[in-house]
Amino acid sequence: MHCPPINLNHLTRLWKSELRSDQICVELGCTRGHLFNIARKYRLGRRPPRFNAPRTTETTVPTLEEIAAATAAIRATWTEQERRSRMVGCHAKPVEVARFHFNREHYVFSS
Repeated sequence: MHCPPINLNHLTRLWKSELRSDQICVELGCTRGHLFNIARKYRLGRRPPRFNAPRTTETTVPTLEEIAAATAAIRATWTEQERRSRMVGCHAKPVEVARFHFNREHYVFSS
């Protein structure tokens, strides 16, 4: 994409606004890479935050009962064929893995 010449005053005004970087690119007619290269070249600094809300998020750790209830709800939607195909892996034999034993200079199989 060809990037037209950019007016530094206009870029500085847009950079300090609360617009997203892709919106600034549309306004200037350039790519995001070009935008950030110019911002670094002219040392425009970090952009101001767009949201005044704190960035902390509250996450709650589910209890074992909540996990079991959610799992049961999901499994209740499975068809019988899907249930069989998903449960096959539960009863499979362990796979043998070949590892090179440096002291013995040969491969050793282990499960």
